[in-house]
Amino acid sequence: MLNELERKLTALVGEALATRNQVDVTQTAGAPPTPAAGRGAVAVGLRALSGTPVFSPDELVLHLTGPGSPASVRVAAVGFEATLALARTAASGGAADLTAARTLLLEDASLLAHALNADGFGSGGAFAAAAPDPGFEVRTFGLTTGTLDAPREAQTLRATLDYAGSVVIWPPATTTPEGTIVAVDPIVEALPLTISTDDPVVIVGGSTTVRIGAVTGRRLQADLRTRGAPQLSLAVISDLPPADRGAIASGTPGPETGSRLVPVTPQVAVAYQAPTGNLGSTRSELVAVHLARADGTKGALLGSVAIHLAPGGP
Repeated sequence: MLNELERKLTALVGEALATRNQVDVTQTAGAPPTPAAGRGAVAVGLRALSGTPVFSPDELVLHLTGPGSPASVRVAAVGFEATLALARTAASGGAADLTAARTLLLEDASLLAHALNADGFGSGGAFAAAAPDPGFEVRTFGLTTGTLDAPREAQTLRATLDYAGSVVIWPPATTTPEGTIVAVDPIVEALPLTISTDDPVVIVGGSTTVRIGAVTGRRLQADLRTRGAPQLSLAVISDLPPADRGAIASGTPGPETGSRLVPVTPQVAVAYQAPTGNLGSTRSELVAVHLARADGTKGALLGSVAIHLAPGGP
């Protein structure tokens, strides 16, 4: 991941200085080894990381489109800082040779600043790897600061160029194949849906009827060709524990705890059974009405109705 990013940056620096046959480019942290007399060197290394604010970072997914089926992977977005440490060693300690080395050092820095500002670097496109699953994707990149007056070390002159950018990283070979969309099943329904109860207040252990206005949408059937009436998924929402709250007595059990599946008819009427135990401070529950997905789990929320509860007894 980060090593591959550093390796790619080193390769790009090497390409930028390809015509400078007396300059050695290495992937390493800190200053490069002192070059031999009359030669130069550039050390390329990542220096720091920082968090990058993104929307829902734990759900950021990169879609890979290499050979084979499309795949996706969860990634981490980070900011990074990289340093290019340049050095030139003069042929001797004489003033003329030091000036010549200084000229070459500034030329190296100029060539790098120009090359790494070409099209594709700012957006990260220049860092694109040939591998379909490289473990990183650079999003931004650019020069931040440069130091051209570092103290001279005998015959060696040094300079630095500091860059910053943003990148998303992920462990290679952890992708998940994407599924295939075999059908699109839109349902048009007028909201809010009319949902009412026969009794405004229900005592502990009592019951009432919940009436749901006509649902006119049609849903794809299992053959993916014909359309038919959908099912509704109903559930009671309450501050009471699941085992103590009210329940829907109509329909059939759904795959989710406490849910009931009810077929759509011109006028849907379902029985609500109030809690039978101590209500505590709870004085109302909601009956939530969802469209049921093909597997019976709840889909889009169509609406809900509040049922007021009253303690029983004389």
